[in-house]
Amino acid sequence: MDFANFVCAAVDSDDERIKGTCMIIVEEDDPGLFDRGAPTLKLVHQLSSTRDPVLNLKVPAHRIIGGYTIQDGVIVPNFNHSEVIDAVFKRTRVTVGLMTAAKLLSAIEPIIRYQRGRFRGGNLEPGSPRYELGIQQKEDALQRTAAIWAMGEASASFGFEGTRVFDELAPLEEEKFRVCEEQGIRGGRAEFRALKAREKDAIEYVQLKANGETAGERFAELDGDPLVKYIAVDGLANVLCPAVKLWCTGQGANVMREAVSLMGGYGITEDCPGFLGQKWMDAQLEATYEGPEAVQRRQLSVTLTTPVFQAWFETWIDKMKEIAETRPGTGAAAVAAGMEMWRHTLQYLQANKDANGAKLWGSARQGVTFPMADAFSWLAASYQQILDVVELAEKGPENPAVAEGLEGTVSFFSDLCLIQAARAVGEAARLCSELFFGYDVAGRDDAEFIALKTEAERKLAGVGHAKDRAGRALTQVMIPEALDYPL
Repeated sequence: MDFANFVCAAVDSDDERIKGTCMIIVEEDDPGLFDRGAPTLKLVHQLSSTRDPVLNLKVPAHRIIGGYTIQDGVIVPNFNHSEVIDAVFKRTRVTVGLMTAAKLLSAIEPIIRYQRGRFRGGNLEPGSPRYELGIQQKEDALQRTAAIWAMGEASASFGFEGTRVFDELAPLEEEKFRVCEEQGIRGGRAEFRALKAREKDAIEYVQLKANGETAGERFAELDGDPLVKYIAVDGLANVLCPAVKLWCTGQGANVMREAVSLMGGYGITEDCPGFLGQKWMDAQLEATYEGPEAVQRRQLSVTLTTPVFQAWFETWIDKMKEIAETRPGTGAAAVAAGMEMWRHTLQYLQANKDANGAKLWGSARQGVTFPMADAFSWLAASYQQILDVVELAEKGPENPAVAEGLEGTVSFFSDLCLIQAARAVGEAARLCSELFFGYDVAGRDDAEFIALKTEAERKLAGVGHAKDRAGRALTQVMIPEALDYPL
């Protein structure tokens, strides 16, 4: 706001000649008051010039974002302010999640550098284990660093999948607007009814695509229908958007604290290599950008249960089972079992009531829906991480930048997948157990849930060995001799 020469503002006019709310563009030379306001005294993101502006200006109607119509002499905006903000949030929340993912991954080199050089400067002989490895002689330091790396990879995979889905959604959204206009479908309710009527087709499209049945006439018919494709992709985007934001920033901030702690007292100084202390504080802010965690959980409690996304989720389970057959060391089997446990818990909560006869699943039951949103996000991030490692293994030979030593690289990143899968399944099992047993006082369906939970945990066999291997690999990771960032 220090240097902005225009502002997009949400407004609600008390003028009878304007109906409802809208978003407008305000420019600094418009007639009236354009006061940038006092600087916000922030602890974090110091380079972001946040202020509390005061705006009181006269703005021409053509600055209404999305346009307007005139009805009986009244200006009626085509989009109210919440519709515009929702369109923005859909895209910008994923970006914020990637900001935290970048912080986690950028922490690895400074940590390794600190660990290896911790005891140098005394009478140690170069080449001795204590001189070359320093703290990396200790298993705890290695395995905690590997866990941070695994979390960073999962966050990046999760975030970039979100961006890819929105890249696919953007042109489909334009096509949806065009088709609705051609068919005379105007207004939120009319559009909702029109899209709802095509939901079954969208589910069929998702299933055919996941099963590889793309050569038939039916798939070609559905694939050529912009409304069907929009419903399918939008059903996925409406989950990934809040899930990426919730998990990458919230859990990422927690793990950044781990990164700072691995630097010892150095971690909370201003000259800590990699600025890890500042990044930790910035991650706290990123968890509140574009709506705090409660907002993301609230949206997930609605979008996770839609029939279209449930069709997607079924394909996720099948995909993990398929990968588990060929790449068992990735943790895919555990994630598949964890997803089945999560789905069973969701179905139980949707079908049952508490001791007072109130439904367990509903908008007011945030003590139920919010933990389920968290549990899902853990599993979804691990799912995307595994898919990326499979992609690396399959297409890596085509890329000269990674082809050399690819087998070892894939093996290391597979170990990180298994490490992350163990954490994801453990968190999901904890949250699902609290909800299932917490509301199953009569012991109605214990056996099936226990079997699913036990199966998920048994599939984690070998995670200890993966931690050992990843730890040993960290002692061999090459880092530049010279820092590529200023102190």
